[in-house]
Amino acid sequence: MTPVPPTFWTALESVPGATALPTTWTHHIAKSDFDTFKVLFLTSRPDALAPFVPCPWNCGCLHKVVPRENGTLAGVCQCNPANCTNTPLLTTVFRLYYVQEPVATWFSHLQSLRTVI
Repeated sequence: MTPVPPTFWTALESVPGATALPTTWTHHIAKSDFDTFKVLFLTSRPDALAPFVPCPWNCGCLHKVVPRENGTLAGVCQCNPANCTNTPLLTTVFRLYYVQEPVATWFSHLQSLRTVI
């Protein structure tokens, strides 16, 4: 049996509210490990979509998720004045993933034990 990478535990401890975009989760774990991490610990709902996404050009701004006339979605730069190009979005980019309830309960109990020890 392969042990769970330590970065998985760090990610679970570091993400406030245990709910985040894939880009936030992959700040704590390798992108190549995200699919495994997602299967083990995370879930999402089709309606759990973020209203904003981080700038894909890493300028530090947020891009507002807006519908386009053709039915697709775009990330619109919120800089004033706009500094970044608007970008087409896939729902996988702004779908929120949260820790599955059984994992969250277990992890909460584990955290409380750590404070006792």
